[in-house]
Formats: sequence, structure tokens, C-alpha cells
Amino acid sequence: MSRQYTHSLTGREGKDEMEKWSCMSRQDTHFLDCKEGKDEMSKWSCMSRQVTHILEGREGKDEMRKWSCMSRQDTHSLEGREGKDEVRKQSCMSSQDTHSLEGREGKDEMEKRSCMSRQDTHNLEDREGKDEMEKWSCMSRPDTHSLEGREGKDEMRKQSCMSRQVTHKLEGREGKDEIEKWSCMSRQDTHSLEGREGKNEMRKWSCMSRQDTHILEDREGKDEMRKWSCMSRQDTHSLESREGKDEMKKWSCMSRLDTHKLEGREGKDEMRKQSCMSRQDTHKLEGREGKDEMEKWSCISRQDTHILDGREGKDEMRKQSCMSRQDTHSLEGREVKDEMRKWSCMSRKNTHLLEGREGKDEMRKQSRQG
Repeated sequence: MSRQYTHSLTGREGKDEMEKWSCMSRQDTHFLDCKEGKDEMSKWSCMSRQVTHILEGREGKDEMRKWSCMSRQDTHSLEGREGKDEVRKQSCMSSQDTHSLEGREGKDEMEKRSCMSRQDTHNLEDREGKDEMEKWSCMSRPDTHSLEGREGKDEMRKQSCMSRQVTHKLEGREGKDEIEKWSCMSRQDTHSLEGREGKNEMRKWSCMSRQDTHILEDREGKDEMRKWSCMSRQDTHSLESREGKDEMKKWSCMSRLDTHKLEGREGKDEMRKQSCMSRQDTHKLEGREGKDEMEKWSCISRQDTHILDGREGKDEMRKQSCMSRQDTHSLEGREVKDEMRKWSCMSRKNTHLLEGREGKDEMRKQSRQG
């Protein structure tokens, strides 16, 4: 509903989608309630003063949705795929937007994307069944677009992308695999998402703002290779997953002077390393390189540095770096079946080295220095 426009579309209740999209802004409120049948041919045009939302349904069992949301300078084009697979196109943009896109590559996708900026709040939530229930709400000062989808076999895609100079293009693939091309353009933002043409998804998301570059690239294999880089003026959050059967998670949380890096192992066994920090305590634990775990705990304070070096066997080698004002915690994971955890916590005065033994038994050495 807007001052002059009230668009209500209510569709049938079949096995397919029941899509309820509400795009609310100061002048625009678009309610689109779609049918739940097998085939959707939904054409929704929601016109506000300068907004034109065009949604065209698909021609087969799969959806072919074309949504063009036009604001003063906005052109939102969403073009659906012609195959059985999904074409997901989501672009959320503003001057200082934070776009988080998380998706799984199984039968059920749970995509929750929240793009928050000063004027924009984009919430994307995925469905809980085999089919997706995607709820995307892109909120800006004048515009609030809420799209809520169905929980059935077909997807409920809701996409609202509004900014003054944003052009959102979503083009889907024509095969069993998804080709997702998302380009979200704002004043200084360029969000490009390109999908793969094979059985595995190759998603490339580049979200560019004045100082932010969000790059998410998915792997081309059976395993997920997720690279998330969220860049702000001083923060760089990088999450990269492994290309094997095991997960390789890299988390970097940066605060003013802190860099926390956690890199996971590529083997079957886990080697957990925990660092407990006190001002003058030094805990040394040396583990073996056999079948047993080599647990290295480093307790660090402003003057303590605890380094735990694990074995390169069947256990994991995790590298985690936790950086405070003067502390650097580095944990690096090994590529063997066993974890070899190396934690180096460096402070101004203390350096604690923990090195593991190469036998089957554990040799733990703990020393506390005060």
C-alpha cells in the first residue's frame, strides 16, 4: 500500500508456492500473495511514485521470475532460470551496507542474509524444509520491502533491493546447476555474484562499498569452499573453508589491534587447543605425535606468551591467533589426519613454548610463572 497504490495479489493454494511479499516504504506497500501450485506464473507490478516492481512467473515447473523494482534511480532486475534448479538473485545495497550471505549446498538451503547499513536492513532467511523459505527484507529510510516465502517444494524467493543508484541484476542458470549472477551497484558498491554451471555451485559475490569489499566465493567441488571477506575500514574478517571433506575454517576477528585467526584441520581427528591467560602464568604442555591427542593450552596475559606446537599425525594442527593490544595468538592447523596445533601467544616479556612429543603417550608439562 502506498498513498495512491494498493496492490494485492492473492494466488491459489496448491502444492507449490505460497508467496507473500510485502514491500513497505513510506509510500510503497506491496503485498503479493502467490499461489501454491506446481507452476507459477506470477506477474506482479507494484507501482509507486517511481517504483515499478515487475514479477513474471516461470514457464515450467521451475520459476522464471523477473522482478524489476524501480525507484527514483533504482532498477531491480531479476531474471529466473529455465531449468529445474533455482536461480537465486539477491542484491542488497547501500552506501555502507554489510552483506552477509550464507548458504548451504544440500537439498535444503538455509540462506540467511542480512544486509545492514545506515538506511538498509536486509534480512534473508531460508526455509526449513526441503524447499527454501527465504525471507528478505531490505529496509531503507523510505523503503521497506518484506518478502516471505513458502515452506513447500518450491522456493519462496523474496528480493527487495532499494538504493538511490542501485542496479540489481539477478540472472539464473538454465541447467541443473545454478548460475547466480548478482550485481548490486550503489554509488560505490558493486556486488557481483556469479554462479557455476556445473553440478556444484560457484558463487562469486563481490560487495564493494567505499571501503568495504565483500567477496564470497564458493568452491567447485563436492565440498564447500566458502570465502567470506568482510572488509571495513580497519577490520578484515576472512573466513575460508577447505576444499576437502574436512572443513577448514578460518576466522579472523579483528578489533582495534586484535587479530584472531583460527584455522581448522583437514584430517579426521580434532586437536583442541585452549589458551587461558593470566598475567604471570605460564602453562607448558607438550603432547605426543601418536594416536593420542596433543592438547596444548596456553594461558596468556599482557606479558605471557604461550605457544603450543602439536603433532603432525592423525590429530589436527590448528592455528589460532588471538591478538589483543600486545598479544598475538596464532593457531595454525595441519593438513594431516591428526591435528598439530600451534598456538603462539606473544606478549611483551614472556614467551612460553609448548612442544609435543612424538610418542603414543602424552607428556604434559605445565609450568606456572608468576
